Amino acid sequence: MGKEIDWTPVVANEAVRMLTEAGVNAVKETAHIKVTQQQYRCKLAIFVHFDAPDSGESGPSVGYDHDSDADAADEWKTLYKEYFPYNDTWLRDNATGNERDYYGFQYTITSDAEFLVELGDLTSLRQAEWLKPRLKWLGQLLAYFVSNRIDKGGLQKPDAFVPEVAGNFGIVKTAPNDPLNLREAPSTDASIITTLNNGAQVTVLGGQDVGSTWLNVSAAGKSGWVAARYIEIAPSDRPDSAVFSNGETTLPGTWLFDLDNGAVTATNPTADLFWEQETDTKRSLNPMNGALLALVGQRDFDSLELQMLKGLDYLSDNIRADNDLSNAIPNGTVLAYKTKHGRYGKLLIENYAYNLKVKWLTFGP
Repeated sequence: MGKEIDWTPVVANEAVRMLTEAGVNAVKETAHIKVTQQQYRCKLAIFVHFDAPDSGESGPSVGYDHDSDADAADEWKTLYKEYFPYNDTWLRDNATGNERDYYGFQYTITSDAEFLVELGDLTSLRQAEWLKPRLKWLGQLLAYFVSNRIDKGGLQKPDAFVPEVAGNFGIVKTAPNDPLNLREAPSTDASIITTLNNGAQVTVLGGQDVGSTWLNVSAAGKSGWVAARYIEIAPSDRPDSAVFSNGETTLPGTWLFDLDNGAVTATNPTADLFWEQETDTKRSLNPMNGALLALVGQRDFDSLELQMLKGLDYLSDNIRADNDLSNAIPNGTVLAYKTKHGRYGKLLIENYAYNLKVKWLTFGP
């Protein structure tokens, strides 16, 4: 998911930026110091790294070459353990000779402490997924630690990182016979509302980072909290031109259509369309829950591309579909839509009847 050479500057730059703005004389140095042989006299020196073992999973650790540095290293460990969700992976201090005899120590003379920090194993998928979105936040946490340790700058402890996942979809990823608990609060002590089977889709409402991460989600008509490690979030870099759902189906009279998932049901309070039957002849296609429609008319369904859909005017008005000459959706009619989640799509009326045969395609990440 990333390389140490790319990740460490993000952390270090953010830490130095915050400390400098707070009036602390902070300097970022790189591995090029081995060439320049630059010497630094300072109060505190911290060397930031991510681990990448040849095999197996490692975790965070600290390294130092003098016992006098242990107090500062322990203080950092205590702080970081408040947030890092895989504390069972922590390694002992000076887990390797490279940590104890780190080359950078020869270039710093400190009045307080110098130590190396490994922030986690970037070859471990679960750790990398936790670390990658938090790189700047880790810099903020490091800046707070430095400010607090040397008693300069007055930086406040940063708020817990909240993943920017609201509005995304996720899929439950558990063992086939091991459902995921949907709880009333982000805690294993909270009451269980219901359980979600492997493969179930959820809508992410928000997140909370309290050591281990929880997500606030809605699923099966209920909302609550689930352990984030069991939810696979739809990739944020997936292009909006990707096909989210598509197919052909029959929409019976008085039934509802979820255009995101392509689900046709008799009852669904979160559907996008209602095929209303007022009388034997009075009918309408009604958008619901914030979904919008645009009547395109008779045109080639396959040639209607996403950019064209984005340029249309959408309304929340019902579309009259009476079984007479005024019918606005005879066979071959194409409608465009925006789902309740903001995805664009198109709908083709293949056979107009009480049981409406349609073809649909919804774009989106």
